[in-house]
Amino acid sequence: MVALWLRVPGLTRLGLYRDDAWPALATEAGLLDALRMGITTPGFELFLRFWLSFSGATLWAQAPTLVAAVLTIVGTFLLARRLGCGRVAAGVAGGLLVLSPVNILYATRVKPYQFDALSALCIMAAALAVVERPTSRRRWGALLAVSLMAALFSASTLAVSAGAVAWCAVSSVRRGEGRARRRGATLPLTYLGLVGVYATIVLGNVPPSLHASWAENFIYASTPAELVRTTWSVFGSFAAGVLPTTEAIAALVLIVLSLGALWYRSHVGILVMAPVVVALGLALVQRAPFGGGRIDIYLYPCIALLAAMASQKLLDTTRVPDRFAGATLVVVVVLGAGTILRARVEANPYPAADMAPLAAAVGARMAPGDAIVVGAFSRFPFALYADVETEVVLSSLYAPGFTVRSRDPDVLIMPAEFFEDGYDEGQAVPFAEGRSRIWYLATDTPASDTPPEVQAHEYRPEQRLLGNGFRIVDRIDAHGVHADLLVRNRP
Repeated sequence: MVALWLRVPGLTRLGLYRDDAWPALATEAGLLDALRMGITTPGFELFLRFWLSFSGATLWAQAPTLVAAVLTIVGTFLLARRLGCGRVAAGVAGGLLVLSPVNILYATRVKPYQFDALSALCIMAAALAVVERPTSRRRWGALLAVSLMAALFSASTLAVSAGAVAWCAVSSVRRGEGRARRRGATLPLTYLGLVGVYATIVLGNVPPSLHASWAENFIYASTPAELVRTTWSVFGSFAAGVLPTTEAIAALVLIVLSLGALWYRSHVGILVMAPVVVALGLALVQRAPFGGGRIDIYLYPCIALLAAMASQKLLDTTRVPDRFAGATLVVVVVLGAGTILRARVEANPYPAADMAPLAAAVGARMAPGDAIVVGAFSRFPFALYADVETEVVLSSLYAPGFTVRSRDPDVLIMPAEFFEDGYDEGQAVPFAEGRSRIWYLATDTPASDTPPEVQAHEYRPEQRLLGNGFRIVDRIDAHGVHADLLVRNRP
């Protein structure tokens, strides 16, 4: 209930945010193109294409992510219980996810992150089942099937499945006999080989500009000092996504929780820690980012489970009464949710871009000979909602792996954001040659989501037009978007 209370304000009936609109454009592409548009999340794009075929309403688009977010909290509690933790310690795990600011923010975004976290729980649960009965062909099959489906849905889960399968292999070889030893050696090696090929293909197709945008989330090892500094930096950022304190303190707390979990049940502690270690390794070889907020959500259940095991060890050692510990936990979660977290939710509203009514208003007021220029931040909402025929253009020049283009010669959609290889803010100037009236459509993202210095790039093509003989004579506003009417100055 507390989790929903903190997350429901992120739902909206307005248009999708730009970063949510581009996954939704899978509905405008063919099946094969939709799979390619997902880059590292082909299964998610396929699911979204199917889901949005029933309705394009924003609430409908957000609903699966919200459900996955809540199920992840419940699943983390249940898995903690499966690991031997009591209700209070398991509640600590659930409570951490309930209060995680990053988890709250992305519980209503049309993104795969919450599904990744839910998949991670399923993989770890399946791994536990294998270790309990390593001779069971059915359990091995379930683990490999869940791991494979999760990897196809989103490549982020590869860190979890690789760690879990390797953990099962070592456990089965050490503890099993006969068939268990053979299966514990052959099946995991086959799976890990396939995972390696799949990861090489998928991560190798990441557009250069997207890969470059992850630079702050990689580990660099040109010198020992740099290796330590960058590892500590990304690890602290990762820990602070769940633990509500500074990055340095969060990193130290996570290390303590890991030691406590190993003290409680070392064998299971390794399973929960393995995905984090694999993710750090991928960041070291600069193949996948780490320590970047939303990109870590799939690993947040690992932090929560480590906290549950460490808490259980502490409760066992101190023998604090369960009723007192449980009451304290409830008070902390409710007070935290009702004060700091609720204020944070209200200060970070969903950055909706209500493009449909704006595009309709512009269309109603356009005169013969008018043209439209759409800002780069607005390209995906415009393609999704405007009554203008567009097409998806697949290319590695763009961070999402594609952009959109209008089939109407009187509509120019700026194809790339400032950090993408296909960026050219001056494209609007030659487009405007010979035209006397231009409607410039732009997204006005709140500062809580996009820093002003980044948001300024959305208006630069318009500024180029203003510097080339145009002036603004009118403006239409909608929630999160606006349109300026630019008229050429008379000589």
